Amino acid sequence: MRNVRFGKTDLTISELGFGGIPIIRLSRDAAVKVLRRGYDRGIIFYDTANAYRDSEEKMGCAFEGGIREKVVIATKTLKRDAQSAILDLENSLRMLKTDYIDLYQLHQIAQEMDWNEVAAPGGVLEAVFKARDEGKIRFVGVTSHSLPMAVKLVKTGLFSSIQFPFNFIEDAAREDLHKTAR
Repeated sequence: MRNVRFGKTDLTISELGFGGIPIIRLSRDAAVKVLRRGYDRGIIFYDTANAYRDSEEKMGCAFEGGIREKVVIATKTLKRDAQSAILDLENSLRMLKTDYIDLYQLHQIAQEMDWNEVAAPGGVLEAVFKARDEGKIRFVGVTSHSLPMAVKLVKTGLFSSIQFPFNFIEDAAREDLHKTAR
C-alpha cells in the first residue's frame, strides 16, 4: 500500500482509505475482523461519523490495544452550533476509545446558510478550533457536496482538508476544486 501526505497536515495516510458506513450492517465481531484485516493489508486511514450509527464504536473496539496510535481516524459532525458539536465530539472520543481525533470534519457544508451558521459567533468553528487547541482534535476539515461551496471553503484557508465526491461518474471537482485545493 502506498502512503501519501494528507491535505495541509503532517499526517501520512494510506492512499486507500476505509469508509465506516458499510460496517454498520455487520456485527461488532465481524466489523472488528474486517477493520483489522484492512489494517493488516496496509490501510491506515479510517473515515466515520457518529451519525453512522455504531461505526465509531466498532472502530474503537478494532483499534484499541496499541493499534490506535498507528491509524488516522477522521470523524464528522453535522451540528452547526458549538455546544452540540462539543457533545458530538465527546461522544466520538468515547465511542472511538481515544483521547484525540486526527481529523474532525464539519459535515456537509453545502449552502450559504450552513456556512453562516458554523462561522457565526457560537458556531461550530469556535468549538472545534478550541478543541484543537486543547489537543482533542489534531486537524479540522470540512465536507461538502456543493462544488461552489467547496471551492469557497477551501479559499477560506481555515481547513486542513476538504472531502468532496470524486470518482469516475462524479468528476466535476477536477477543474476548479482540485486546482484551488492544490
